[in-house]
Amino acid sequence: MSVEHDSTFTLRDVLAMGFEAQCVTSDGERYFWRRTFGLKVDMRSGKATLVTDPALLPDVTWFPTGLGLKQLEASAGQRGGMAAMPSRRRPRGPLGS
Repeated sequence: MSVEHDSTFTLRDVLAMGFEAQCVTSDGERYFWRRTFGLKVDMRSGKATLVTDPALLPDVTWFPTGLGLKQLEASAGQRGGMAAMPSRRRPRGPLGS
């Protein structure tokens, strides 16, 4: 399934800003991260592994989840808009394509 996103973020942004995000690595593994913990999902086997060390997260493009978008909108409203957010990248295409 393909999900469109308006913006992408670096791993550094995700960790610094604390919003819920997801990514897909080149080998098809999916990662989800929320503040201090996350999941690594092997799509071939369906196995999910708890991740508590952010050093184990891949340094790839990350996308906010639905909750992450709400968190970013709330944060941007407090800061004066999305343009105030650091290291924001422009869209690169759908997740999973």
